[in-house]
Amino acid sequence: MNNNDESSFVFRQLFDKDTGTFTYLMFDSDTLEGLIIDPVKEQFDRSLQFIEELGIELKYAID
Repeated sequence: MNNNDESSFVFRQLFDKDTGTFTYLMFDSDTLEGLIIDPVKEQFDRSLQFIEELGIELKYAID
């Protein structure tokens, strides 16, 4: 995290309409380290592609 007053925290919400489940992706825009919460098994490829496009280094997955 940076030490100035601006937040470097980024939050993204993904929705799977078939299961009605929200998946949350949070990461630090400075370090690009992040985590995913409630990933949907059937949407794994979509989530992984999004993470790779953003250049995020996934540190944690929380189900």
